[in-house]
Amino acid sequence: MWERLKHFLNPIDARFEEMRTRQWPLVVLRDCSAGLIVAMMAIPMAMGFAMASGLRPEHGIVAGAIAGLVGALFGGSKYNVYGPVAALIPMIAGLMAAHQTPDNPYAGHSFLVLICVVSGPMLMLLGLLGWGRIANWVPHSIVVGFTIGIAVTIALTQLGEVLGLKVSVSGSFIDKLTLIIQHLDEFNVWALSLGVMTFVVTKSLLKKSIYIPRLSLP
Repeated sequence: MWERLKHFLNPIDARFEEMRTRQWPLVVLRDCSAGLIVAMMAIPMAMGFAMASGLRPEHGIVAGAIAGLVGALFGGSKYNVYGPVAALIPMIAGLMAAHQTPDNPYAGHSFLVLICVVSGPMLMLLGLLGWGRIANWVPHSIVVGFTIGIAVTIALTQLGEVLGLKVSVSGSFIDKLTLIIQHLDEFNVWALSLGVMTFVVTKSLLKKSIYIPRLSLP
């Protein structure tokens, strides 16, 4: 445990080993280019995930920026990528739905911030104890099923935006489906056309060049 703690507190680790070579300007240029591409992908993803979780888009931007900064400064590996995670959407959405009020749909935001602040030291402690290996015991079928469930949840949440509905699609699976059916009279063909065009363009870009950033859900 103490060796893990010493490694964590060491500000100079393997992430900076390439900066000691003569080609460090090229390393800086490549890192900045990679960071720009990740930011181009992470910012809209953070906004979308925040909206899917019942938060404002700016909440996602701020959270993504802080997480990226903290991860870059205190992370222990140069191969890590920090950004929004779709796996947390159901939990955050449930928390926001449980604390929202008719007057303030974002009443659970302060409680969410408190949970994030408390969970950080808890994760650090579990890492020092080496409990991360427990994740290897989770069956593959559970991981795949959980991922597919997240994909369905996100798709159903954004379906209201694609159809041009004026209501915010939130709540449980049944609640979302009911809201969409009840507001189908608000269907906007231009919104659907824009969504289909975005999907086609996104899927077509990779065929042109692998260096063009594309948005993909985990």
